[in-house]
Amino acid sequence: GIEMLLNAFSSLDAGRCHLVLMGYGDENFQSVINEAVGKFVNIHCQPAVPRDWIVSYSAGADVGIFISERASLSYRYSLPNKFFEYIQARLMLAIGPSYDMKKIVEQYNLGIVSKNFDSKELAIELNKLSYEDILIYKENSNIASKELCYENESKKLTAILDKLLKK
Repeated sequence: GIEMLLNAFSSLDAGRCHLVLMGYGDENFQSVINEAVGKFVNIHCQPAVPRDWIVSYSAGADVGIFISERASLSYRYSLPNKFFEYIQARLMLAIGPSYDMKKIVEQYNLGIVSKNFDSKELAIELNKLSYEDILIYKENSNIASKELCYENESKKLTAILDKLLKK
């Protein structure tokens, strides 16, 4: 997904954005990424932050981007932690058309969903946004964060497990 993100970023209006990559893999992969981002003045590689800091650190951003080609059926229906971390950080979301993520983004009006998994297509959609658009999506994430949180979701999981254990 990082390669696609860098491709998308190269197509964005550079004066409008600043990309921070956080905790991006082992030493070999970090070297590859550092070399790839070296040509961009507005991309910074942030070392991994402790898990309990991710949401508060990310809250300083405006947009959480998640795009990666569907490598398998499980990816098509995945809901990665990063997706919910973006919501808890009250970010606008910009994603590829992964089925379950798309469903939530559209249901809560949290951001944009590209028509396909082409990173340049996502960049085109991002370039169309005004800052006011982003603020509206961020406010929608703020509202959704109160529903799409551990406190609510854990109750649903507990109810499902209780029902299964009674059978």
